[in-house]
Amino acid sequence: AQQRKIETIAERVENANEMAVLFQLGVHYMQGHYVHEPEVVLEDTVPSAPSTTLEAIGTS
Repeated sequence: AQQRKIETIAERVENANEMAVLFQLGVHYMQGHYVHEPEVVLEDTVPSAPSTTLEAIGTS
């Protein structure tokens, strides 16, 4: 990935040791419980999906 200049993402980073190893390996982005705990999202705060294709592109 580094030779091709492709950015990498590691998931499920659970502790500082894992993060340090991934950093040494050249991983660009990380996510997981160690990076940030999950957050509760209430249903009414999530925008609903458009009901039709026309609604999605803004045409009536």
